[in-house]
Amino acid sequence: MGENWTVQQVNAVMQGPNWNSTAIFITWDDFGGFYDHVPPPKVDNYGFGPRVPLLIISPFAKQGYISHTQYEFSSLLKFAEARFNLAPLTPRDTMSNDMTDSFNFDQDPRPPFMLQTRVCGSAPAPAPTISAMQALKKGNPIDSLPAGAKWKKFQLDIMGSNFAATSQVMINGVLADTVAFIDSLQLTAGLSTGRIPGPGSITVQVRNADGQLSNVATLTSQ
Repeated sequence: MGENWTVQQVNAVMQGPNWNSTAIFITWDDFGGFYDHVPPPKVDNYGFGPRVPLLIISPFAKQGYISHTQYEFSSLLKFAEARFNLAPLTPRDTMSNDMTDSFNFDQDPRPPFMLQTRVCGSAPAPAPTISAMQALKKGNPIDSLPAGAKWKKFQLDIMGSNFAATSQVMINGVLADTVAFIDSLQLTAGLSTGRIPGPGSITVQVRNADGQLSNVATLTSQ
């Protein structure tokens, strides 16, 4: 939202009558807690903090220019003082560098370049994952599934992560007709018809409501 608000304000200025005499400075008042490998210089009793970004938008800004001049917040004031021949207000802006190296006031003013706002959506939910699985008979774990037995006598206890109450379970590519959601880490599932194939492996996969599929897990039948 903050980015879109800034874009709207900049676009309004670019569409206004004073664009050809405008300089917009966009900066941040805090570094956000991210590590900066460059130690802040000690210039007075207060010193500088970690670096923050600065964007300059103007019909006279040098296109694609990255300044290596050391700016600080007082440089905004120093720029206005240098541009309009004004006296400094404090020792801090007296010592600071202005930002005129980022401008070319002899060039023809560039036309506005309208910016686009973003449509921000929520991040997709993480995909389900199967980490372990075991067979159950009457709610009790068993060593393996006997090949040829009826599915309706057995259930599968599926453990993993990112399961949902609406998750589906596919056993050998067939949707399980009974799925019990325990929590996001555990499901039980079973089929009421058909026989357990074997000897061989049973394949199991979880599918969430948004279509995301888990890894394929296998269980041996004898």
